[in-house]
Amino acid sequence: MKQVILPYSETYHEVRSWNTAVDSLYNMLRYTDRKLSFAMVAGLTGQAFRLQIIPETVHIAGPTAYSFGDVMVRGLSSIGIKAEFIDALTPSIGPNANLIEPSLLQKDAMGKREIHHALPDALAFIHCALDRGYPVLAWDIFFPEFGLLYGYDDNQKLLYAYECGRLDTLVYENLGRSVLEEIYVLALDEVFEITLQDQLRQALLMIVDHYEGREFNTPSESVKGLKAYEVWCDAFRGGNIEPNGNAYNIAVVMDGRKQASEFLLEMTRSWPQLEETDLRVRSLLGEAAELYEEITRHFNELHQQFPFPIGGEPNEPANARRSIVLLETIKTKETEAVQILREILERLAS
Repeated sequence: MKQVILPYSETYHEVRSWNTAVDSLYNMLRYTDRKLSFAMVAGLTGQAFRLQIIPETVHIAGPTAYSFGDVMVRGLSSIGIKAEFIDALTPSIGPNANLIEPSLLQKDAMGKREIHHALPDALAFIHCALDRGYPVLAWDIFFPEFGLLYGYDDNQKLLYAYECGRLDTLVYENLGRSVLEEIYVLALDEVFEITLQDQLRQALLMIVDHYEGREFNTPSESVKGLKAYEVWCDAFRGGNIEPNGNAYNIAVVMDGRKQASEFLLEMTRSWPQLEETDLRVRSLLGEAAELYEEITRHFNELHQQFPFPIGGEPNEPANARRSIVLLETIKTKETEAVQILREILERLAS
């Protein structure tokens, strides 16, 4: 019987982003020698550049409608870290937790659900990671977002958990008995050396793949990358958008593009100036950063019109028309930015 509680947990509540995956990964990296800025974590993992939209309703699940394992492992490799995970997710999109009966989100409701079949493997996995000094990223601990498991107590059979600013405990058997009844846990494994150039090259390969739709195991309900803007506009035309979900998608993507701009600027400042190619890469990084800053301003307009959680009135015709104009403008700017990212990739490969 053991108890392990990792340090730094008292600072977890300093939430820095709408993207809880980045928030969790950033905190995990504090336990390694890769203590990067928040923007660098968001950029190198590709999270700052992601976009998935659920057609017709713009469901709240859009920002997390991707293969967690594939995307996060590939993203962490751009930082120079190998990761392992257990994936016991259901194949379909679940309900919007903001719109269900509040009592279903309480701990008491967990006890009425079946114990998850992956629980024994997940608990062994969590114990192993914590014993090595690493917290574990987990999905849907108390509700459908990402958080961290930073301790365990075998005597009381408790996990120490953090999710969206909330520090709490969870009895072992309730892992996987939250709203979606899913288990996904990821732990850091081996740290390896990687140059700044390779970090950027690997990250951009992943980012461009996402923009162009070349990504494996994406849930069939979502449309990703640049094509997602067309689906989003079609949803405004259709008039069946769910306000809370739409507002959440806007907030997450807006925050991501802000982090994208900051990431590119930080790369610009860090990039060497040894050769002519280096100077061109720095220039291109700066151009892309400006585009993402402009994109962020457009998303902020949408965010002001459709604030989370209420979400405004996206199905009102005048609001829909204005939103379509903004989204089409954003898509044009982001298409320009992606072309710059492609050029940077070509120069890094030469």
